Amino acid sequence: MADALIALIGQSLRTEPVVAWQMVHPTLALPGLFFRQEQWIYEGFGEEAKRCAEPYKGRVILLVNELTQSNPEFQAMALQRCPQTLTIGSPTSGADGDIVRIPLPGGLMTCFSGIGVFYPDGTPTQAVGVRLDVELCPTAEGLQAGRDEVLERALELALED
Repeated sequence: MADALIALIGQSLRTEPVVAWQMVHPTLALPGLFFRQEQWIYEGFGEEAKRCAEPYKGRVILLVNELTQSNPEFQAMALQRCPQTLTIGSPTSGADGDIVRIPLPGGLMTCFSGIGVFYPDGTPTQAVGVRLDVELCPTAEGLQAGRDEVLERALELALED
């Protein structure tokens, strides 16, 4: 359900397709050689764009934190391609990409990411997280008082302008 909601939001924010991120894949036939692949926000964009003659122009505030991991990081990168998106919160996990599992002796298993993930301008996201426009972490005082300081700041920003 969340993926469908995000896709619908994305289709209401733009009237043309856009590259959301790039991935770097190994070339299996030539070990050590890698290639970049652009990832578009969504397939079949043309038909959806025709139905959205007037995209939403208001501010979009995207909340992220250290629990934003993997697919949600890709979704955040896609929403950030809409110029009115403001990303607020704390650094995300930087755990996007695929998972490569390697069996080890004794029945053990280890894993690592087998591809690189970058913004369209080449800025990496793995082990870094998505870009933040406003970095804000909850404080101990706010948590003890039952406040959500990140949400409070997001609401303040939404009311500006």
